[in-house]
Amino acid sequence: MFLSSDVAKISQISLVGNLAIVMLAAGIVAALFHWRGWPKVIGYICAGALLTKLNEFMPWITETLHLDREFRLFDQSSIDVLSSIGIIVLMFTLGLELNVRKLKRLGGTVFPTATWDFLVMILLGFLVGRYCFGWGVVPSLFLGAVICDSSTTLLAKSLEDMGCSKTKFAAVIFGTTVTEDVMTIGLMAILTGLALSGKFQAGELLRQLSLLGAFLVGVLIFGLLFLPKFLDKMIARLKDDETVLMIVLGICFGISLIAEWNNFSLALGAFLVGAVVAESRVWKRVFDQTSGLRTMFSAVFFVTIGLKVNLVQMWDNKWAILLVTIVVLVGKTVNCATMSFITGQTFRESILIGVGLAQLGDFAYLVALLGMRLTGGTEPYPEMYQIAVGVSVITTLLNPVVLPKTGDFADWLLRHMPKQVSEGLAQYSEWSSRTGQELSERHKGSRALRLFVYFMLNLVVLAAIVFGFHELCKSHAKALMIAQENIESLPRLLKFDWVRAHYKLLYRLVANMLAIPLVLNGYRLAKAMGGELSEALGAKYSGVSWQGKMKALVKTSVRLIFWTILLFVYIVSNIFLFSDYGGKMLFVVLIIIVLVVIYLLVRRRLHSYVLDARDTLSAVLNREDDEEPEEVTDTLASVVKHKFELIIPEKSGAVGVTFGRLRLRNHTGASVVKIVREDGEVLENPGSADAFHAGDLVTFLGDDAAEAKVNEFLSHEDVSSFTATLTMLMELHVEKMKIEPDSPVAGHRLADLRLRNKTGATVVQIVRSGRPIGAVPGPEDVLLEGDLVSFLGTNEQMRAVREMIAVDVDA
Repeated sequence: MFLSSDVAKISQISLVGNLAIVMLAAGIVAALFHWRGWPKVIGYICAGALLTKLNEFMPWITETLHLDREFRLFDQSSIDVLSSIGIIVLMFTLGLELNVRKLKRLGGTVFPTATWDFLVMILLGFLVGRYCFGWGVVPSLFLGAVICDSSTTLLAKSLEDMGCSKTKFAAVIFGTTVTEDVMTIGLMAILTGLALSGKFQAGELLRQLSLLGAFLVGVLIFGLLFLPKFLDKMIARLKDDETVLMIVLGICFGISLIAEWNNFSLALGAFLVGAVVAESRVWKRVFDQTSGLRTMFSAVFFVTIGLKVNLVQMWDNKWAILLVTIVVLVGKTVNCATMSFITGQTFRESILIGVGLAQLGDFAYLVALLGMRLTGGTEPYPEMYQIAVGVSVITTLLNPVVLPKTGDFADWLLRHMPKQVSEGLAQYSEWSSRTGQELSERHKGSRALRLFVYFMLNLVVLAAIVFGFHELCKSHAKALMIAQENIESLPRLLKFDWVRAHYKLLYRLVANMLAIPLVLNGYRLAKAMGGELSEALGAKYSGVSWQGKMKALVKTSVRLIFWTILLFVYIVSNIFLFSDYGGKMLFVVLIIIVLVVIYLLVRRRLHSYVLDARDTLSAVLNREDDEEPEEVTDTLASVVKHKFELIIPEKSGAVGVTFGRLRLRNHTGASVVKIVREDGEVLENPGSADAFHAGDLVTFLGDDAAEAKVNEFLSHEDVSSFTATLTMLMELHVEKMKIEPDSPVAGHRLADLRLRNKTGATVVQIVRSGRPIGAVPGPEDVLLEGDLVSFLGTNEQMRAVREMIAVDVDA
């Protein structure tokens, strides 16, 4: 306990003392809740609420004991510091778990589901806050942000306890929550600006969106280009985990500080750095090194959440908590289940996904806490905070209870719905999944589409740089001038008066130096796009007399359109940049011309840098494997690989098979980095929809063992056995099914049923009256009504099992 009046000792005593109290409380409730099998997160929040009540009794204790000074259990300023550290560490480790390639593979379901649920829940929260609670526009938007995201951490724990963390529906749940996490972080940045202004304004919203875009592009694009390579080189050269960890944490806290300076949340900067580090080969080491920090500061964060809980106010808002809980449970279940089914998941998987995502967690606290911090605790934000905590506690307690029974409920629905309806649902699910895959492969194979994506990305980066430097100039001008005033040792050229007169020009010239290479790169992309589209059109109208003229017209038109767009963005950006220079515009134009000349002199080297940057970003999104980035070993040989070239034989079974099905890297360990066709076409970093052609000159990246495996693999005339086996292994999952009283398999031995021979699936566990029957089921085991049986198999095999154990209606 510490003296509340002893402010001078806060930095020395109070912070350490508060941390000791928080950790002691967290340790006690962690042991208790683990023993009872309850979610520890709820225990941490309860511990914080209990500490708050104890702290309220401190004045009474002081008066009763006739003490000279008032004692307090904790100091709020120190608690806020601990909470901020907890947010940074928690969001950084969540970013480390972000896997871009897995999200891309499941994107056909994940992105539509996450986007639809995100938008609908924001709308529902806004309507409840505005018309049920009578709040203003901005607080109602905050309530929508509170209920729009599910908890990745808590769902991971629930699915792990169920033994379903490796199933397909679990992967969709993880992907959806991570996508919602990213969108919620962006929304928090926008709400920060709206809360500071106190009202909703279209101009302020546009400004926040633009500034957020500039920050995201700056951190992600430049981070992906430089940080993973830097970390890989550091670990290869130093072979010291501690040094790499210190560098990464320094960058994490630094970017979080920059985000805070720009009125974004600390969570945004920490999450982005974690996502960037996740694309390096040292991410596993960093994740393992920070696991202790995550455990500690996650507990600290949730205890500090509980410290702000007011039980009296929460009880006063019990009906509001109940209303929002119903909105969350019904809204998120319907949203996610419906969109998952529409995008190709089975009916059973869709129900599991919807129920699994009907829960709130860490981001609900973050958003509510952000609203309180930005507004100084003015109404209705304290009330919203109590609602957020109450709803999260209820949904967190319900989720582990309801989710394990959801599969049985979905199976019951399928068995009892009309046969035409169940067959129609199955046919639609299969058609939707197949159609989505075909469309995805068709778009991935289009080189023109890739060029268009590169062009638009180039345009976004260009606009983000210009606007970002403009905002940087505005937000840091005052700090820069104050710094210059206090540094007397600087030459007069760098003193305050010179900086005050010219710092804007310096910022904007630096922006132009970065923008000009992007303009010229956009010029090349537009040129290549025109050529690609004209060739595609020419192939379609081959043999027509006007084919040549049509190709020339298309090529010229496409190039002119995209060059016009590019120049328009660049010119408008410069007018925007230098709008306050008036008569100095001629001087500015001359400087831009000088910069262009300088660029032309070094264009070859810059062009190679741009190509390398594009290849790096493409490699992040188009790696063939769906595995985690491999961990770097202690030997330098495991880091250094070499390129080798092979010509695809005409009789190779790999000819015509897409890389997505071939999965070459999984078989051999080598990556395809370039393909040169016999007609001269060059494919850099081909995607999963591309395929080998006979006679292709292919450049691989791998070690000596991978080169030998590639030679052997491509020499086979039939590779279908490889791809079929791997595809089957990737689809393997476990499903639990209950034996109903009138099931045709009830009362029969496994040996008599011959389930494995008839369906291909394997019985891996039988649970009877809540207890497993033996370690591994044997042929003499009998299936009884009420048994919960776990099967291992593919989707097709599971369908056969469900048909076999279902009730025989015709009997």
